[in-house]
Amino acid sequence: EDGFVEGLRTDAPIEALGALRVKEPRVDATLDLHGLREADVEDRAARWIREQHRRGARRLLIVHGKGLHSPDGVAVLRE
Repeated sequence: EDGFVEGLRTDAPIEALGALRVKEPRVDATLDLHGLREADVEDRAARWIREQHRRGARRLLIVHGKGLHSPDGVAVLRE
């Protein structure tokens, strides 16, 4: 409803989810998808996630828009 999605690996401790719910969670890396075309997002995100995994990052934040500035106000990445 609010567009918020959370996920947790099945082998991760449940406390990790609580840590992500704080107002400003500690993240190891952030990927901002604003301004990217839909065709570019999946590959870019997958490569970024793999790279962060290689670096040992455990908490990743992916930032996307809500479509407020998109043509007709439709979010490009909504689906």
